[in-house]
Amino acid sequence: TNHTTIAVGIPVYKAHSTLHKCLASVAAQTRWPDKVYISNDNPGDLYDDITSDFPMLNIEFIDCDSNMGPGVARNRILEKCTEDYITFIDADDTVTPYMIELLLSNINNPTIVVSQAAFLQPMRNQPRMTPQGPNMRDIAPLQFMPRNDIQHPWVFGRLYSIKYLKDNGFDFSSLRQMEDGYLNACIRLSIEGTQFQWAITDMPVYLWNEGSEHSITRIHTKSNEIPVYNYGSCAIGADLAHSMAIAKVGKKNPFTPAIPRMAAEIMVNKYFQLFEVKDIY
Repeated sequence: TNHTTIAVGIPVYKAHSTLHKCLASVAAQTRWPDKVYISNDNPGDLYDDITSDFPMLNIEFIDCDSNMGPGVARNRILEKCTEDYITFIDADDTVTPYMIELLLSNINNPTIVVSQAAFLQPMRNQPRMTPQGPNMRDIAPLQFMPRNDIQHPWVFGRLYSIKYLKDNGFDFSSLRQMEDGYLNACIRLSIEGTQFQWAITDMPVYLWNEGSEHSITRIHTKSNEIPVYNYGSCAIGADLAHSMAIAKVGKKNPFTPAIPRMAAEIMVNKYFQLFEVKDIY
């Protein structure tokens, strides 16, 4: 694998408070990437004071049109990328020092088009709302849940074959949610019944940080008549992305989506009810 080239793609939007920590985790890799592409979704923002601390990383900036969303920002990276494989990191996330080395070690033949390891998702139970506000006494300590199922729609902890993506015309959708779910669904649909494989290892390599929407270019977005991006709208996006992937790949008997339409509608309704309660108090 010494001759295999690896790229890291990082979309940024007003990520000055988080990008340094993200790049530090990339610089700590036991196997440095050959190129780090930073796709700036808020042209005019400058990050020279941050990137100057990482001369060991071969960083290339790409300017997007102002706030086109994470899918478009990542697609700008795919257009520029000439390396063999790419892994994407959100600007407010960090990765373990062995991530690239481990993901690359899974690729032992050219039929493997995605190499995946687990990512850690922070989980904390929500406070119960009362007329006096949230009851914080029943909050459990922060815990991390490893996610490593092939159905999870996000890009975290995955290394993608650039050749396979470009040969099939696969990229991220311009949706403001589940843009990566669309890409992953396209790949999963396309490899069914073929020689191509999706390799998975259980070692966690990626720490996802919930809480900095700015860093993943989602602020002030509109899609599916939901005025501002939120995690509840992901349920709608999951169903839409899945339908788009079926149309793109042309499979008649696709896999079962991670979030069925009925469950998606229930999730969205519950989500808005929760925030109506929070707004009242």
